[in-house]
Amino acid sequence: MPTVTTRELADYLGITAARVSQLGREGMPRIGEGKWNLDACKAWRENKQRSRASGQDTLLAAKVRRESLACDKLEVELAQKAGILLPRADVEGLVDRIAVTLRSNLETWANDGRGQAERTKRLRIADATLQSVGSDVAAIFAGDAPTEKPQSPAVSVSRSMG
Repeated sequence: MPTVTTRELADYLGITAARVSQLGREGMPRIGEGKWNLDACKAWRENKQRSRASGQDTLLAAKVRRESLACDKLEVELAQKAGILLPRADVEGLVDRIAVTLRSNLETWANDGRGQAERTKRLRIADATLQSVGSDVAAIFAGDAPTEKPQSPAVSVSRSMG
């Protein structure tokens, strides 16, 4: 629930600060003097525009959509400033470093197996774990949530390592 100033809200709605204040007098929710809850203002403004747009031409609906997108843009920028949202390239770099560390740790663990049979078994578990993690990461970057999996290889590894 991001808090914005009157000026920030005005800039992203494409209106003046005076108009934002006027909308506040008309009922747009305000947190305090010069402070606004972006989500609440966005919902209020969309409802107001929608009620006005009913029965009118599509130009007004397009303006409502533009203002909604401007609010979405402000939300993203505020989340980036707050460090809540990271650039994709940074996240991909972090995931790559984690994968390298995971692979190294799994290979070390697999090579600690006593005898060839145990080592082979551990290498299969390590490979399955890496494939499972890789599939989940790829699904996340593709915009899909990983599906729940029954008893993944990672569970077997953690039990065997403990």
